[in-house]
Amino acid sequence: MNDIILFSIGEFFFDPGNRKIVTSCLMGIITVALVLGTVITLIISYRKNRLPQPTPQKAPLPKNITEAASFEIRQKDPEFSNVDVLSFAEKSFKDIRNAESSGRLSEIRNIVSEDYYTVLSSAGTKRYNPKEKLTQSFVSEHKTEGSREYLDICIETLIPSDTGDARDDRFLGYILKLSRDMNDKTHYLRGITTLNCKSCYGILDKDELRRCPYCGSRVSVGTSMWDVCDMYRISERQI
Repeated sequence: MNDIILFSIGEFFFDPGNRKIVTSCLMGIITVALVLGTVITLIISYRKNRLPQPTPQKAPLPKNITEAASFEIRQKDPEFSNVDVLSFAEKSFKDIRNAESSGRLSEIRNIVSEDYYTVLSSAGTKRYNPKEKLTQSFVSEHKTEGSREYLDICIETLIPSDTGDARDDRFLGYILKLSRDMNDKTHYLRGITTLNCKSCYGILDKDELRRCPYCGSRVSVGTSMWDVCDMYRISERQI
């Protein structure tokens, strides 16, 4: 019986017409399977996008030590203001990026260190997303080495998505490194031709930077004493 069955099957497949029928059937089955697979994939993708998606957290940034660092610095420098320093850092961040984009580095010559200016000069122009906007800044590290003092300012920016979906927004984290020499009084006046007292408008001498010799008012030249000595990105994440 088995021999008869095998003989019949072999005879069926040896017929050219039958082979074409079998080949057509197999191709049809494969095509249907591919179509079904595509449809199932599309359905799964559609349902996944329809479901509410969890919002991931921002990429971790360094610890905010603004208050602790400010208290420590004011023990030696009562004129120190974390508000002024952060404002200076944010403005410097924007000015450096604009200078890098335009190639006009001379505009930031008075706020960056010699070494960092050399680095920027050799780096060439850069292009940044015009939609990027600053969201926050804080002190992330403070240290002293001899008479030189260093501050790391963490700056976070936001680039909104083109789709308008907040889940596609990008948060970028940067470190802006500041430094100053506490013993270099002339450093306060670098890039400043004339300094006047804000109370009596008297012309101040380089050696009278703490109090006005005319009215006795405290003299503060803000954050011009700080140099930007480096700036780099530390994080990037969509949320």
